[in-house]
Amino acid sequence: MGYDHNAATIVRESIEYRAPPLSCQSTVYLSENLVDVTTTANRTSRISCYRRLSANTYLNTSTGEVSAYSHKPPGPMDASQFKRAFDQLRRIIYANISGNGTEKHIVLTLSSDNPSELEDVYTYFGSFWKKLKYRYPGFRYIAVAEPNSTGRYHLHLLLICDIPVQLNKDEIFRLWGKGYVYIATITSTDRIAAYFYAKYKRARWAAFYHPRKRLFRCSRGIIRPKASIMTREEVNTYVQQRNLRLSSASCHRICQKSADGSERVLNVITYEQFSHQ
Repeated sequence: MGYDHNAATIVRESIEYRAPPLSCQSTVYLSENLVDVTTTANRTSRISCYRRLSANTYLNTSTGEVSAYSHKPPGPMDASQFKRAFDQLRRIIYANISGNGTEKHIVLTLSSDNPSELEDVYTYFGSFWKKLKYRYPGFRYIAVAEPNSTGRYHLHLLLICDIPVQLNKDEIFRLWGKGYVYIATITSTDRIAAYFYAKYKRARWAAFYHPRKRLFRCSRGIIRPKASIMTREEVNTYVQQRNLRLSSASCHRICQKSADGSERVLNVITYEQFSHQ
């Protein structure tokens, strides 16, 4: 939840969502079909007085106090880390996939006689991609490894091409050579993004990912949206012009809680996503 020091603890808490006031500035990731917005109530929060000294200590510059971080033992990603990874994946999907019928969703599974750790899946995929690219040049990809309830992984491959390409399932099955293959045409950006962004899916996947495991991989040529700073008024105008709706939102506050039970709100952070969904 945060880091501890001798006198107080910095914590992050979920609170009821409220749209930020127009006076706020927001960090925004823009694409034609998705607006991803993060708004902090205080751009220069008092939390900035905490400066990292080493892997184990930090300095409170306002008091001169040196304190130790409370390190979590190695293990699965926490909810906020995992959400950030899924947010990034969702932004990349919206920036690269149009749902116009030229893109494909391929599921590559592994039969029981093949190892299915995350590293194994991407090793097999590296060999498969070289053969697929030779046979079907011009594709770009977003690859996402999904674990099932027992931790065996399979691969979701989102193939992007600027012109329609007819894939032969038998040939793709032969090129993969490790298990079953499913192929579908992507006809909705919202639908394919929602598949990966579902809350139940994030909860299940989190048990099998840790911070050193990448949730997804991309080929060259994939657009990675960059952040820009906008006023709330500019955000509202952009959303209205494209008929986007608020599809998800959450609000958190950063508090300093003292040992005597008192607390001080350092900042409030609001997350919003607008799409056609």
